[in-house]
Amino acid sequence: MIIVICGLPGTGKSTLANILSKKINATILRTDEIRKKLFKNPTYSEEEKKLIYRIMLMTANYFAKGKIPCILDATFSKEESRREISLIAEKNKVPIHFIECICDENIVRKRIGNKKRNLSDANWEIYLKIKKEYEPIKFEHTIIDTSDGIGVAFKKLEEKLKFRGIFRS
Repeated sequence: MIIVICGLPGTGKSTLANILSKKINATILRTDEIRKKLFKNPTYSEEEKKLIYRIMLMTANYFAKGKIPCILDATFSKEESRREISLIAEKNKVPIHFIECICDENIVRKRIGNKKRNLSDANWEIYLKIKKEYEPIKFEHTIIDTSDGIGVAFKKLEEKLKFRGIFRS
């Protein structure tokens, strides 16, 4: 199984991924972590982003072949990258589920500005840049609003995943 947790910076993707990974015993693959391991001073250029996504997708393909559950934690802001991971799941005959995190912009601004983030370098300017480039998801997926806090958001996610048969009590 592949679960893609996507959305703009500061919307709670990594926090939800951490909680969910423990509940379903899945490995998390994060673009932020891959970037930090590869580049001492990341530039966030298009070439750099493509390389990081390529590595993430190759690794997800490896997990899918072994039927090892994994969670992909990344913005997945482009339809092309979503299509690529969907093809990997289809080729390996594993289910794939997309979860899009959303959040009130005022809350995101506070989250990005108020805390030292472990892996993400995203600031308000990066958030606005990615927001401008973000292509809407055109297929069925789960949307989770984290504006009321991660605890509330996870309970909503848990119910939606139970309904889809992904999560069991």
